[in-house]
Amino acid sequence: MLTPSQYAAVGRLALSFNEIEYAFEVYIAYLLGAPNWGISVLLAEEGMFRQKAERFDKILDAISKESDILFAQITPIRQWVKRAKQLAEHRNQYVHALAVHDFGTNVTRLRMRGTEREFDEAEINNLAAEAAVLVGQLHTHCGDLLVMIEDVRGAK
Repeated sequence: MLTPSQYAAVGRLALSFNEIEYAFEVYIAYLLGAPNWGISVLLAEEGMFRQKAERFDKILDAISKESDILFAQITPIRQWVKRAKQLAEHRNQYVHALAVHDFGTNVTRLRMRGTEREFDEAEINNLAAEAAVLVGQLHTHCGDLLVMIEDVRGAK
């Protein structure tokens, strides 16, 4: 019932959030820094998107309380995590929507939480694009954070 470009838009949206979720897993594992990498990964993989985002935020909060220098670096990362959770709510509406076709008007709509609305491909593509920017920001800020953490740990 959806057009190929509509299917592609929903697919891009879903996959863009896979990248964010994987970033959460990777950075949780690095921040935990267990002597056995497999243990860190095991703990990082547990749960759904929201649970991983909240776990990542809690870890960041705990680390930020240990160092003023790290606090300044972590604050923007926590804002990106907060934004990721907000975007995930919008993503869920589209990814879990039911496509319904009105044969009388020959229009396909999306049913979200009991309400039907037009399929807004541009909005879906914009959400996917914002998620791509967000994951890029996470990688940039978290990469810098990992370097700073190594410096702080090495100074102790």
